[in-house]
Amino acid sequence: MINIKNQVMKKILLICGLLCITAIATHTQARDLASENNCNNHTPGWGESLGRISFITTQTWRIGNQEWSDEVTATHCRGRRDAFSGVDAWTRSYSADCMNLGANHGDLFSWCAVVRFANQLCPSGWRVPTREDFIKLDILLGGNSQNSPIGVQRQGMSEYRSNMIRTVLRRYLDSWGARSMTGGIWGYHGHYWSSSSIDRAYASSMSLDFRVTYAIGGGRYGPFPRNRNPKNFGLRLRCVRTVTPPPNNCNTRTPGWGASLGTVGFVTPRTWTVGSQIWSDAVTATSCQKTTFDGGYGSFNADCRSNPGFGDLFSWCAVVRFQRQLCPYPWRVPTREDFRDLDIAMGGTGDTRRDETPQVVTHNFINRWGGSFGGYSSSIGRIFQQNRWGVYWSLSEQSISNGHNLLFTSGGEVLPQNLHFKRLGYMLRCVRDK
Repeated sequence: MINIKNQVMKKILLICGLLCITAIATHTQARDLASENNCNNHTPGWGESLGRISFITTQTWRIGNQEWSDEVTATHCRGRRDAFSGVDAWTRSYSADCMNLGANHGDLFSWCAVVRFANQLCPSGWRVPTREDFIKLDILLGGNSQNSPIGVQRQGMSEYRSNMIRTVLRRYLDSWGARSMTGGIWGYHGHYWSSSSIDRAYASSMSLDFRVTYAIGGGRYGPFPRNRNPKNFGLRLRCVRTVTPPPNNCNTRTPGWGASLGTVGFVTPRTWTVGSQIWSDAVTATSCQKTTFDGGYGSFNADCRSNPGFGDLFSWCAVVRFQRQLCPYPWRVPTREDFRDLDIAMGGTGDTRRDETPQVVTHNFINRWGGSFGGYSSSIGRIFQQNRWGVYWSLSEQSISNGHNLLFTSGGEVLPQNLHFKRLGYMLRCVRDK
């Protein structure tokens, strides 16, 4: 009997021990999480309620599969003349505070205010953006997802790179609805919090700098989607939610030429037979006779522009949307596989090669296939690499941002299954089976 009681007591003690260990581990995990964020319970000057929360306007901005709200405001945020206290001087932990900037401006929040009151600041269906949301936003707006896609500006920077800065920042103003005014309590420009913590002192943010008038003087300018700021700083906040993008991410806009391509034809009536394929000359459309081009950002436009001496330049969405007009039966817009088969028929591998001789590229793609080094158009209409690159759209897409194309260069590069942004303007040739 005594042995049985001892065994029961041992089991009870074992169970209690396991429960205690679990409780201690849970408490430690919660304590470690609080320690990592280093947020206290202080809400200086405005108590436990943010008051009425709203956006500056009800307008939203759709970019790819992201939809962004306007900037967040809260009626209980204090005015500019009141003290902003994002940190507790005694504990060196961070408080949840905010500051009101007045009408037509988003309020400034400490990072701890953003994460502590996330469900109030970004109502049902919306969320506080993460670091990854800002990185994706930058890619959708034409950046490369790094801090400052333009890099660190230096004295004597070319006018082209200086203009790129203005172009990139203009996308944030026009397509994302950013406001070019001071966006942080220390005089920074356009800083927006994410919910992503870096360490006990810093959190990730999206930062814009609109001081482009100083472009040649040196300094860092442009979007910084991977920026970091001290958690006690007051930055702006915008909310985001995931939406279903348009099919192929193409919208219905046809900037500058309406819904008609005008008269569609080829540069010449000549055709080229390569293997089992017959190819037309490059496509032209009379409504493309202009020097402007807008491929769009976030979602993409159907646009084209003239390219005298070569075929006209079309965005990928123009090719897809008007494929039956651009390549009338029995012609069709080529696919990625058509370009691969073309390259193989001319003795290539169907895959990327960067070591062909210029003579081979010219013989195959200019003489045998009838192509040209017509260059391409940027998303805002500037023509690049003319007399050096030949780039032709296919019907195949790789993602909501990229489409497949054929690229060959005068320097010996051949990319039959190349990828690039749908917003760019490339030439087009039609194909049919022999």
